[in-house]
Amino acid sequence: MGDPIEFAGLVQGYGRRQSPESCLLGSAKANIGHTDAAAGVAGLIRATMALHCEEIPPLANFARANPHIDLKGSGFTVPTEPASWPRRSEPRRAGVSSFGVGGTNVHVILEEAPATQPRADADGLQILPISARTKDALQA
Repeated sequence: MGDPIEFAGLVQGYGRRQSPESCLLGSAKANIGHTDAAAGVAGLIRATMALHCEEIPPLANFARANPHIDLKGSGFTVPTEPASWPRRSEPRRAGVSSFGVGGTNVHVILEEAPATQPRADADGLQILPISARTKDALQA
């Protein structure tokens, strides 16, 4: 768990929380290394899959945090094994930060899609809306 500046930004943005639940941290870089321009999309995919699979993956090869990072009292925890992340009454959310070379930084928050309930009157059928510019294109 690497950069104290990035961690300080997360603590500043989210605040130090005293809630019983920690915010779990992760990093695609720990699994696949430095990816330069693909780092943001790798983190986005990782967070999307965590929401989809209802599980937060552990931080690969994590032994201890950088000595300049103070996790205690920050409200953040590093998962060292897969953590179950089931749906609840409140939507689950995942933040993705990407700090680029040259100062291009972004942080997005993903929120899970609402759960869908199969309709009892549908007899297994679903509507699949399709569109095209022309009738011929639609037929193709």
